[in-house]
Amino acid sequence: MKNTVVRLFSSRIVQLITGLTVGLICLYLAFKNIAWWEVQKTILQADPTYVYLALGITTANVVLKILRWQMQLKADNSRLPLRGVSTSFLSAQMLNVLAPIRLGELQRIYVVGGSGSTHGFVLGTIVTEKFLDLLAYAGLIGVLFLWIPLPEWLGGPATALIVITLIQAAFLFIFALKRSFFIGLAEWFSQRFSTSSQEYLLSNLHAGFDSLDIIRQPVIALKLSLLTACIWSAALITNYWLLLALDIQAPLAASLLVLIAVQVGISLPALPGKLGVFELSCILALDFFGVSRSFALSYGILLHAVVLIPVLIPGLFSFLYLQLSNAPLLPRPPGSGAS
Repeated sequence: MKNTVVRLFSSRIVQLITGLTVGLICLYLAFKNIAWWEVQKTILQADPTYVYLALGITTANVVLKILRWQMQLKADNSRLPLRGVSTSFLSAQMLNVLAPIRLGELQRIYVVGGSGSTHGFVLGTIVTEKFLDLLAYAGLIGVLFLWIPLPEWLGGPATALIVITLIQAAFLFIFALKRSFFIGLAEWFSQRFSTSSQEYLLSNLHAGFDSLDIIRQPVIALKLSLLTACIWSAALITNYWLLLALDIQAPLAASLLVLIAVQVGISLPALPGKLGVFELSCILALDFFGVSRSFALSYGILLHAVVLIPVLIPGLFSFLYLQLSNAPLLPRPPGSGAS
């Protein structure tokens, strides 16, 4: 047990050091040889109408993500308060932004799942949520590939992502369709554990598979797909409106390239808030369309602020709210032996 804790702690230290190193390098590259007076002037002259519109649709984007997750959580017919689900989601998003390691997902599992066998169910909803986003992201890469030639620096990561998405899709459908086989395998494997550990493992495994049942329900799967499409469309519109706000002469394809580049960038270990990585991704994407570094950095800073404000401010209040309410939001199934 001690060795496990040491290894876990060591891996977190490595992640923190890696994130700090990568973040500082990206920060240096993004801010290198920049005329700061031009950046300041560009941001201050941004059209406030488009900035407010971008803030509004980014906020709507967050709301759509909350509604999508609540729909997933309701798959087991639980009556979940929207306020509780919202505060848990917003608090988790804030933690994901501020922490170099994604603590927010653990927070969602334990706040919504409480201490019972619903941990597995909540984890399953998060896995499905990430898969839907990854599938949409791969689709956008395909659209961009048909629209414009991909930059060399994006070709490799884009191809790798599409392959990963196809592999994940195959595994997810196999798990959903061959549920009894994997449960049987887990029951055989868990025989070496104590009774309480065995009950906890199996109850959470059953709950996790229950969360995947939405894949086999066409109506719910279609609704989740439509919500996911709206979420990514809102992000694309945000990017485009901020191009208009700064009067950057670039086509709609630039907004899509920025969206894809930023997602590639923020997947890397980085500083809190993805500072540096986010801005450098915007610079690389807009450079493809001939936008100067100063204008591209101005755009990156403004876009970063617009994306973070609807997450950090509500997330902070949500985090404080959750400290005053420790009750699980998702009720434990009757007869659960977990503790």
